[in-house]
Amino acid sequence: PPASPSSVAAASPNAPFIEQLYRDGITRGTTATTFSPNDTVPREQMAAFIVRLLRGPDFHRDGESRFVDVKNPDFVGYIEELADMGITRGCTPNEFCPGDMVPRDQMAAFLMRALHPGPDPEARGTIGDLEPGNSLNGRVEQAVEEGIMEACTGTILIDPCTNAGSRYFDETGKTVSGDVLDYWDRSGGLQ
Repeated sequence: PPASPSSVAAASPNAPFIEQLYRDGITRGTTATTFSPNDTVPREQMAAFIVRLLRGPDFHRDGESRFVDVKNPDFVGYIEELADMGITRGCTPNEFCPGDMVPRDQMAAFLMRALHPGPDPEARGTIGDLEPGNSLNGRVEQAVEEGIMEACTGTILIDPCTNAGSRYFDETGKTVSGDVLDYWDRSGGLQ
């Protein structure tokens, strides 16, 4: 591959991470020369990214999917591996919703399940405006407590930042490619 994807400005805070992951074969970009750091991330691409981070760039797995809506052979193996590792349970018991964009609460769950396998922790209510009853709230709190994601602090990770001064987390906001790299770096994954 080229030395670095051309769509990432050298001044971008994510540029070093993107370039490292690109050189390592973890991310492949949106074309041979672009990364598109501001594009939202579909669930199937998130599956491939996380599995390559955990299993290496040469990971390959053939077979059928347990999810009725996963048909793209480029992603079946990644999605199945993610499910086998307990990182995803699908969007329903029989569907993965591969083309759906990843909201921030799902991103928190993907990352925290990758870093801390096992049952999802119970939400303790440390972030007051999370949707009550959302099964991912415990993982969101975990990601915020570990400094991997942020509740509203006026940073670029939360846009718009409303309810300033409170612990606000826009769980439905879509995850963009550049954020994923930032979250992984904060987890210690790029150390």
